[in-house]
Amino acid sequence: MSAVTKPLDPAGRSIMGSMICALLNDRTSSRTILGAADQLADLVGHLQISALAIRAEPSDVIGSTEDMLSEDDEQKIRAEEDRRVRSLHWAFKTWLANADRADTPCWIDREGNIKTLIKGYGKTAAYFVAGQPGGTINCAEKKQICAALFQCGKPVLVTPPRAQAGFGRSVAMIWRGYRNARDIISAAMPIFSQADEIHVLVDSIRPTPDILIAELFATHRARLHIHRPRAGFSLRNAGATVLDIVRKADADLLVMNACAKPTWPMPFLYGSATEFILKNSTIPILLGR
Repeated sequence: MSAVTKPLDPAGRSIMGSMICALLNDRTSSRTILGAADQLADLVGHLQISALAIRAEPSDVIGSTEDMLSEDDEQKIRAEEDRRVRSLHWAFKTWLANADRADTPCWIDREGNIKTLIKGYGKTAAYFVAGQPGGTINCAEKKQICAALFQCGKPVLVTPPRAQAGFGRSVAMIWRGYRNARDIISAAMPIFSQADEIHVLVDSIRPTPDILIAELFATHRARLHIHRPRAGFSLRNAGATVLDIVRKADADLLVMNACAKPTWPMPFLYGSATEFILKNSTIPILLGR
């Protein structure tokens, strides 16, 4: 394996934190998320893995229905959350027993506000790993991804529930100009440096000469392929166009930015290309803001 290239910010400073934070919500997806975190840790420099289970506060749960919070309600919610988190801890211990790691991943069980907790752990996390978000706006995964991206400014590896083990050999990336892509490029550089194939999907609305893209990856051993969809990525079928190219390229990882603004109440709104790709991708996505 080649030497790992450390990610840098635009000023050339290291953005490497001390850990990868795996966000666990349900037992079914936990093993896939932890496996993806393990693979990412190896690709970017053997970072420490921390598994974070966030217990919902009763007031947050009941607040979504605009009802009064009774003592019975609070006890029921806490009991449900306790059962859920215990199942997550069991999944974590099962994964850990079979994991081949030199270090010992950390288990974190916290109750509180998603945005506040993730912002706190984002101070030491280099990357977050999350499950594929569901369709509702109150979906925990969607809230966690938004908090990691827009509160912490950290990249998030989003993994589908049935993603195949192993990624990073054939990497696809959506290119909408270097200014838009530089942060996620820096975060993905350790992965690019070890890939066999790099597929760059160039937006025809913001064209970039092939030579400039080639220069960016000139020091890597990977074979570079540049794809230019005629319609660009601004039409309603942009998400389907991206996933079709990724599938035909046989890529095992997609690198992209969220098409959203952090000032929106809920970034990647319904119907956006970002949401379509996140919900329908069958391979992991390294997502930047």
